[in-house]
Formats: sequence, structure tokens, C-alpha cells
Amino acid sequence: MTKVILQSYYSTSVPIIRRDEIMNRAGEITIKTHGLGIAAALILAACGGGDNTSGEGNSLAVSTPISPISVLTFEPEQASTAAVVTGPVASISATPISGQISLQVNFSAADVSRNSAAIVRYDWDFGDGNTASGANVMHSYDSPNTYTATLMLTDANGQTATSSRQINVFGNTVDNSQAVVPDGVYFFDGFDYSVQRSADAISSFQNHGWSGAKAENLTGSGKGYLYTTSRIPGYSGPFPGRDSTRVLAIEGRPSSFNMQTDFYLQFGGDFDNQVPADVWFQYWMYTNYYDDPADQEDQLSRFGRHPKLIYPTKDGYPSNNGLWMLYASNNSKEPFSDELGQDSTDFYMYLADLEDIRYLRADGSSNWKIGQTDLDDRLIPNRWTLVKIHIDTSTVNPKYEQWLKPIGGQWRKVAEWIQGQTPNLDWQIALSDIGGHRSFRMPTTANACSDPSKTCDFWMYLDDFTIATSEDTLPVYPY
Repeated sequence: MTKVILQSYYSTSVPIIRRDEIMNRAGEITIKTHGLGIAAALILAACGGGDNTSGEGNSLAVSTPISPISVLTFEPEQASTAAVVTGPVASISATPISGQISLQVNFSAADVSRNSAAIVRYDWDFGDGNTASGANVMHSYDSPNTYTATLMLTDANGQTATSSRQINVFGNTVDNSQAVVPDGVYFFDGFDYSVQRSADAISSFQNHGWSGAKAENLTGSGKGYLYTTSRIPGYSGPFPGRDSTRVLAIEGRPSSFNMQTDFYLQFGGDFDNQVPADVWFQYWMYTNYYDDPADQEDQLSRFGRHPKLIYPTKDGYPSNNGLWMLYASNNSKEPFSDELGQDSTDFYMYLADLEDIRYLRADGSSNWKIGQTDLDDRLIPNRWTLVKIHIDTSTVNPKYEQWLKPIGGQWRKVAEWIQGQTPNLDWQIALSDIGGHRSFRMPTTANACSDPSKTCDFWMYLDDFTIATSEDTLPVYPY
């Protein structure tokens, strides 16, 4: 006879049974639960005891409530199935998951099913033609690419399970001492100074050219954190900025705080044209999606709909006259089509505006917002990407252009919206609005995921943020 012991601690109408508190000894199963008032038949069914309440098979109907420390007994026709042996569930721990060529990655395997037979084989396919066996292995990647490392577990019953993890390997070796920043650059911040995540350090940013800052760690508000760091969880290798030893960490927490973020660095202030009308932005960006169940510091970035990245204003905040704004989206062609690519990890940047931009649909109606051209390149997680943006609002016929350059790769123009050249584009600035902006904020706002089962917190890292008045005065990197 198998004895089932239910240990109850609190009286509630909804029981909570934790699988890690089920102990199986010979002839006896003890279940610790934090609830009373559940039928014993449901308890037995949850433990593999059947799904009927007639007493037939392996189930037993018992009226509720069950008193604390009740003993329930049943006699199955054959051996008890209260402890069901299931197949394995594979899990991979990999550190680091991104870095330069000759990247050495430590892999660890785990079976997280808790109820499977003993694991007898751990088979690895590293995605580059190499394989290995063992619960803990190390592999070196010597060619740039994005690899999918796959683990297969085999248990003593011959059942198998697989799990995969992406590894991003960059090309050229980064020697950031070879980066060149021209003397004529308008504004440059390499973030090579210390701002703590939990410190009041607005002055640190202001001392390096920013007119202001707001974040949880700086002002007690903002629903996110701004700080500098010398380490990115899951990443191995130098940073791409000139002589860079630290980078800016932008840690947004809209889902953790259950509220839209409002945190930023601000450039400029109350005076006209501190942001030039014909302006170039350039910066390195790294979005972290480091998913390692064995590491409490893993960072799983995910973005809700349409976070703002650069928010300029001609007249103060909240802006009534922005002329343009940079957003992020999961869809390159229709950035406001919420049915496509929701709550994604990677994203495109696109231009939108508060007043003047119209993009005409096929029927002639105005979409009043525009996105990228239909290209495949985007901001991919776990990869340093150099972003270059050109905005010109110095005439009544403005322009917007954007390029991306993955580290070790080549420049690729991914957007071009120029009045008079781009088909279906109507973006004419009034004479009174020609010129630059007083200031801008970065990154400003982001929302929680539209799917409440997901968490749209994110970790972005920036290096060498630059504002220039011509392309010739932007920093140059030999990788």
C-alpha cells in the first residue's frame, strides 16, 4: 500500500503545489502545499493518480476541506503511479554568448524536468561542424558568424530532449586605440567615467557635456537606470569605442515597475539651435539578450511597442514642435502595424514626427509616419552595431538617412527619406520652423509588453555617442 501524506499549512480556497516540495520515499509520498480546501482526487491527479473521482483505477474521492496533516491511502490495481517518470527537459548554460573570434565558451548541461530517469548521455553540436560529449564542455569559435549550439540529453530509458543557444562571434579583432575622433566633432562622449547604478550622479553626466539626466538611480524616478559599466553580462572582449574601458548602460524597467519609463540623458536646454539643423549622430549600440538559467545576472531584453530613442524639441518639453523623432519598431515596412513582430528582442529604428511628415498610401490617404526601407538589416541582440544617422531640417525640403555597420562588417544604408526624392513622401517644413532644435532626450520612454505574460525590460549599452555637423567629423573605426 502506498501512503500519500498531505501537509497543509494555511487555509485558502486555492492550493499552490510546488513541484520541488514533493518527496518520494519507499511506499510514501509527502506533498507540502500552502493551501486547504482542495479535493483529494485533484491532489492525486496532480501527482499522477488518475483523473476521476469514483475511486476506480488510481483515484480516490475525498470530501473537502482536508484537515491539516491528513493521511490519504489508496490501493492501485498495479504499482502506484503517484510518482510519474517523465522524459528529460534540456537546459543550456553558456558563458559568454558573444565576443570576438577565438571566443571560448563554457557550456553546461542540465535536465530541469526533475522527474526523468538518470541522464546517461550529453551530446553537443556547436554549430560549426564540431561536436563533443559531457555535462560540462568548452569550445572555441575561430570564425565570425552566428552559431546555434545544440544539446541533446539521453536518459536511461532512451528518451531524448534538445535545447539550443545562439553564440555571436565577431570578425575583426578590436583595437580601440586605433579609433580616430576628429578635433572638429561637435559633441563626443565615450562614457569612460564612473556612474554607479545606485548613486546620485547627475553631475557626472553634466560634467561630460550632458545638460541633464533622469533615472531611478539619479532622481528616484524614471522607471529605469542610467550608469556606466566595465562589464556586460554574457559578453567577452573589449568595447569598440576609442580607448574604451566603460560604456553607458541603459536599463529600462517598464514591466518591473508596471509603468512607462521616463528616463533620459538630455543634451541642450532652453536656447535655440543647440542641436544643429543639419546634424549627424553616431554611436555604438549593444542590446543584451543573455538567457542563462544558471546566472542570476542574465539580461533578457525585450521591447514593447514603439519606444522613443531620440526625442528632440524646438520649444521645450513636452514638445509641441519636434519636426522629427526616432522610434524603435519590430517591423521595417509598417512600424505602427502592431500585429506584426510584437514584443521583440531586436528592432528597427524609424522616423516619425509630430506634425509635418506624411507618407501616402496606395489610395492616396496619409499614413503620417514612415519607417525604414524594406531591408533585412536591423539592430540584432548580442552584437555591437555602429549606427549613423543624418537629419537635415535646414531647408523646407528635409532629409533623413540611416546606416548600420555590424562590428567587423561593412556599412549598409538602411533608410533614406528625402523630400523630393522618396516616392509618396510629403515632408515639407514651414519657413518659420526651419532650423535646429533646442535639445533632445535619449532614450526617454518605453512601454511594458502588450502581452502580460512577457517582460519588456531591456538592457542597451552605448559607446562613443557623437554629434557632428558633417560626416567628415564623425569618428572612424578600423573594424
